Amino acid sequence: MNKLYEKMDCLLFPSRLETWGLPISETKSLGKPMIVADLPYAHETVGSYDKVQFVNSADPRQLADIMLEKHLNGWSSVSVQADAIPGPFADNWPELVDMIVSIHEKRNRSISAGTTIPLQSYKHQQ
Repeated sequence: MNKLYEKMDCLLFPSRLETWGLPISETKSLGKPMIVADLPYAHETVGSYDKVQFVNSADPRQLADIMLEKHLNGWSSVSVQADAIPGPFADNWPELVDMIVSIHEKRNRSISAGTTIPLQSYKHQQ
């Protein structure tokens, strides 16, 4: 698959129904340019990157204009910075498991004590 990614000039990924765009992650890892849907999943997947153009995937004219502009003029170095992710969040699987176990244990203690606290109010403490 990497051989195909290496041969391409640009990833075109206008999907409107995704949870995580794996081709976006794979293309980014190779430093290739991409045109992707201007939707939350794509912004999250792209993160911080300098070879991306977001496009309204429901607007074929905009998509055509962007494709032509990139073909004729190349990619300018416009850097996209990812938004800060509000906690709690985990950077890896072991951290996520620790987080879930900690929340579960706190919840069980509150139930044993006769009080229930909504799950949303639990914060993972390092």
